Amino acid sequence: MTVFDKSRLKHLSTRELQAYGAACLATFCANKGISSPYVDALIAHLLSVLTCSDLPGWETAGARLELTGRGDPLPPGLLASLRSDMLPILQHLVDSVVEIGLVDMYTAETERPFEFLLRTTTILELQGVHPPSIG
Repeated sequence: MTVFDKSRLKHLSTRELQAYGAACLATFCANKGISSPYVDALIAHLLSVLTCSDLPGWETAGARLELTGRGDPLPPGLLASLRSDMLPILQHLVDSVVEIGLVDMYTAETERPFEFLLRTTTILELQGVHPPSIG
């Protein structure tokens, strides 16, 4: 496995970081054989940040998903399909990915979205999943 160069992510906007986080979640799930409409809906929502013009509306729509990534428990339908050892890993990954776009939404921009993205890529790497390539 080649070493992933995280410094290439520093130039991305928060929206682009959020989309890349969604790509990380998709890559992880594909690698681990996790297939779920809950995950698919969350990934689609996270990617939609690239084209949305109403961030508060985008945030509200995310809170209405079955899988929110906001510290809520994983949906029962998803729990039933996962190995027990995968539950805390997926929960932590989903929460970290979602936090990328939310952490600075109503405050001044900081390094915190990038820090949550680094948490995301670290989770992948610890699980033997190479983060997706950067365009």
